[in-house]
Amino acid sequence: MSTKVNRELYQKLASDFEEERLQSTIEIIKTLNAIKQDDKEAYGTEKDYAIQRLIKALSSNKRFARLGYSLCLGEILYLDLDESIKVSKSSFIQSVYQKLYEHLPLNDKDTSSSNNKNKKVKGKEERGNAFGRLFGLQMISNQPLYQDLFFTNNEKSNFEYDVISDYIDELYKLHLYKSWISESALFAIFEFVVKILNDTGIHSEGKMKFRRFIVEKVDELKLTMSLEGLAIYIKLIFSEGDIYRNLETIQEVRMKNLHWVNQNPFDRSNITYLTKVLKGEDVISTKDQSTGNNNKGFWTPRLHFAYSIVINQLNKNHANDFSIKSIKKAKKSSSEDTNKNNLFTINDFMNKIIDETFFSEKASTERKYLGFEMIKSLFATDFKFITKLFGLKNFSRVLINQVSKTDRMLHSQATSVLKVISDYFEKNSTEISEFLIQIWQLDTDNETFVNFDTLTKSKLCSTLLATKLISDDEKMEFSKRLANICQQIADESLTEGSLKKYKFCIDQLLHFLKSHKESISVDDPKNWALYSIKKLCDLAFFKTIKENEQSDEEFEYDEEDLNNLHVIANDRLHSVINELLVGNDSHIMNYVLQYIIQTENSKKLLFKLDEQLSTIKLEAVSVLVDIKNTIDEGVSEVNLLKSLKTLVELVILRVYGGSADCLQILDDLLIFYQKKIIEKEEGIWTGLSEIYLALLSDSQSFSKKSIFASFKNIMEVFQNENLESYDEFLKTFVDVLAARENKSGFDKLFGDDFEAVAEEDEKDESNKEVVSEEDDEKEEEEENSSESDNSDDDIDLDDISDIEFEGASDSDGDKVTKIELETSNALAKALNLPANVIDENGNVNHDALLEENDDSSIQSENSDEEEEMLDDEQMFQLDSTLSNIFKHRKEALSSVNTGNKRKEEVQNARETVVAIKTKVIDLIEIAVKVNESLLENTEGVSDDAVINSINKIVYFTIPLISCIRTTTSKQLADKAAKLIKSKLTKVKVNGVNDNSVFAKHLSTKFSELNQELLNEKPGLYSKLFYTSASNISLFYAKLIWNFGSVENKFNYLMIQEAYTKLMEEWIITPTSKLPQSYFLDLINWVNNKRQSYLEAEKL
Repeated sequence: MSTKVNRELYQKLASDFEEERLQSTIEIIKTLNAIKQDDKEAYGTEKDYAIQRLIKALSSNKRFARLGYSLCLGEILYLDLDESIKVSKSSFIQSVYQKLYEHLPLNDKDTSSSNNKNKKVKGKEERGNAFGRLFGLQMISNQPLYQDLFFTNNEKSNFEYDVISDYIDELYKLHLYKSWISESALFAIFEFVVKILNDTGIHSEGKMKFRRFIVEKVDELKLTMSLEGLAIYIKLIFSEGDIYRNLETIQEVRMKNLHWVNQNPFDRSNITYLTKVLKGEDVISTKDQSTGNNNKGFWTPRLHFAYSIVINQLNKNHANDFSIKSIKKAKKSSSEDTNKNNLFTINDFMNKIIDETFFSEKASTERKYLGFEMIKSLFATDFKFITKLFGLKNFSRVLINQVSKTDRMLHSQATSVLKVISDYFEKNSTEISEFLIQIWQLDTDNETFVNFDTLTKSKLCSTLLATKLISDDEKMEFSKRLANICQQIADESLTEGSLKKYKFCIDQLLHFLKSHKESISVDDPKNWALYSIKKLCDLAFFKTIKENEQSDEEFEYDEEDLNNLHVIANDRLHSVINELLVGNDSHIMNYVLQYIIQTENSKKLLFKLDEQLSTIKLEAVSVLVDIKNTIDEGVSEVNLLKSLKTLVELVILRVYGGSADCLQILDDLLIFYQKKIIEKEEGIWTGLSEIYLALLSDSQSFSKKSIFASFKNIMEVFQNENLESYDEFLKTFVDVLAARENKSGFDKLFGDDFEAVAEEDEKDESNKEVVSEEDDEKEEEEENSSESDNSDDDIDLDDISDIEFEGASDSDGDKVTKIELETSNALAKALNLPANVIDENGNVNHDALLEENDDSSIQSENSDEEEEMLDDEQMFQLDSTLSNIFKHRKEALSSVNTGNKRKEEVQNARETVVAIKTKVIDLIEIAVKVNESLLENTEGVSDDAVINSINKIVYFTIPLISCIRTTTSKQLADKAAKLIKSKLTKVKVNGVNDNSVFAKHLSTKFSELNQELLNEKPGLYSKLFYTSASNISLFYAKLIWNFGSVENKFNYLMIQEAYTKLMEEWIITPTSKLPQSYFLDLINWVNNKRQSYLEAEKL
């Protein structure tokens, strides 16, 4: 039998695996017991060796070493305790302390005499030894030593108070040693007290005696008015049992030092000292400079454990509606409310501790860091005051400042607070609405608000707005509050500040409605969103209280004014309508119209509808009713009716919004409905396309999605129409893509057709020369530059402006001369000057004026008095006349197009044409998607229908490529090229039969494209133009291939012929800029097709 413990077992005690540490401990104890039975002397030697080695090993910094060593040490000391029958528990525990001093020496007076006092423990060894002692002391309060050392018997009826007192003293001494171990040592005392209080095996009377003992001990150590003492007091009072009895018990203790009034830290009488303690101040040292622990120089980025204890308890007190009564107050007071008001609450903690201490203007960065930790600690508890958190001004200020910039010292800490807040609301969505109102500070006045996301550059509020966990009742309450704030601002005098708040609130309401659009239903009269939608209607179409007080002449409204309350509301309302239309709620506009019609009897519209407008409106409403009834009948024209319904509803809303131009559009719509639906007239699609174009040209972008939804229905109608009708409808849009992006192009699209045509005829040749020179310059630049994307530079607008201004300068100068001449003549007449005083250029003839003065001097001086009287009588009239003359001159000059004004008009015209082209490309994309949907599933579809759909897609290829060639807008060219690359040429056509007729039709499209490549300049964006043209060519090739078969080699000869013709022209035309890569693209495509061809040939 071995007389020694296997030394490897001691090494395994430091293992990272708990099971291995536990098994090693068991093996060591078994071995010692076995040695004890065989050899007492060897047992004593091995036991002493084990204790010495394990105590020294407690200084190890290895990850789990101290856990394994302290576990095994506790078991061995327990064996030793069983053998020390004649030794008192107090003596035994003192021997353990002595061994800790001996084997874990520190630079203090308690070091064993056997240790060399001249040898000073330094650095890492000192820290390891100190924490080793702490683990050794904590090991004593754990099983199996806990029960045998601290209680007189197994029933735990009586405590060994001498042992407990010595144990707490040892921990307290260690707390005084160094600042870096102070909190850990005091936390060990706290843990020991909590362990006994939570021990269910101890009788309640025994715990009461223990409470009194601990209060006396804490008072003796002068820890009462400290964070650790506060934590202990809270546990003594609130941990278990009857709280009032616990408090009564500790109030019986006679205190020797400064202590809490009524032994209740939360009594409002203690608020001054409590605030100081929670700030981390040493209250006792302040009272007596000679006592107390002044070791406060050590700072760690970790919140003191006492704060979480305090926060938890304050939350529980609030949740339980708890009031603490002292003995004396309980006898004298019959009102619990009085006692509740005498308590320190969680609100007091947030204001006095968090806001006024940790986030005050003078607070250090370290203190603010701990303040953020305290905020996170709040959320780790059952925190119920999240909505009041951002009412703390200092905290809000510091948080916003730190989050807003990444280079701030506490940016990551502040960002982590936002993450904690976001995580909190994932579990507590019922508080989101109140929190947002608070964080935005909307409940103050009509001007104050905080755009938190903008200030912090975060997405906290927008994320909370979009969370799907909010109930319908909460959605209704929140949207209602936002809508009411908007209405309140609108009804009062508007200021710059209130306008900003109005925009902010209405934008948040819009965001909220959009985020939860799937739960909005206008068919449900109790739906949560209907109240806010109605409020938006009120703000968009009806006068406010202030405006009702104005006369019609005083009331001003400009639908182009983006700062007008009604325009803002109209924009947001249309955004909601668009979102719901996209979400397939087709009744939203009908609901809004019904509400407006019902409400206009009780509220004043922004505009009084005259008789003509009222008639058209009533007719339109009647048509809407007819359309709705017809749709319900399930007729074949349902898509067309849905499209017209959307357009009529949209235009009526625009009329209500003050758009006078929409009156004619509404009339045109009603005429189209009458002819197409009622009279079944054919060949009138152009009228409808012009209506779409008129709506798209509206400078307001309110209704774009509504128009697109309507257009999609129209495209579904044309799936059953022939290509001639398709061309009739879309030719208007194709012509828009071909329009010039200048003033003449603008006039051609939107009016002044005759002037535009005449102007173009006069300038056509000169413009061609200038453009030709510009193109040559561009081509030279492209030849000399690399093939990078940087070659596609934006056009110089000044060059275009100069072209537009030619021929205009002379006429403008003549107009100015004529105005000045008329003004001079009017002035001469008003001042009674002779007609020959003003020459033909409007200048004053001084010789004639002198002659006139000489003649007038011959007149009698007797008439001077009479003339003077006449001048006085005519003075006011003359003043008015002169004022009118100069006023008319100013108006006349302002109507003349000067150079700058002309440039501005040209620029605006160009931007407008580009904008309308952009929207047309959006419509083309819709058309492509509709036809593509049919081609995705050709099962049961005839070949003619497939060919018809393909033709309707191919229809757009040449107009799009021409648009890229002629446009001066890089954004527009990119948009058209993207549509060609990602949508149009990606259409898949499978399972079609051999159709040589359609393949030949496609080959003619090839010829058209080749003409575009050879006979036209590539434009400003040549690389984009040729790339897009190559994509279209390969698209044609793919279609021709798919409409072939193995017998005709998949129509490859047609493809080859088209490319061969182009190559021949390219070779003999040295000025052509067509890149060689255009032909290489075909080679690469054919190479990919070879394998499929060979496989098909084998079959």
